Amino acid sequence: MTNPITRVREDRGLGRRAFALALGVSYNAVHNHEQGLPARVQPAILEGLKRLGINTEHVARDYVIWREQRRQEVLRDVVGV
Repeated sequence: MTNPITRVREDRGLGRRAFALALGVSYNAVHNHEQGLPARVQPAILEGLKRLGINTEHVARDYVIWREQRRQEVLRDVVGV
């Protein structure tokens, strides 16, 4: 599964800087979300996505699922679980 934030950005054909500008957030906010650092999609990102006509409920749900998958991958690599 692809990070839903990355998927939206790439579907729009935007780099991170342009995407951050379009959303009205910082480059670091986009970068951090694409890396899976926040546990949930932050409100400013969701507001920006909503202005772009994106279904934010789906993005928020898919982000949590994607992040949990990534967490499990890291645990498997680190602990061998």
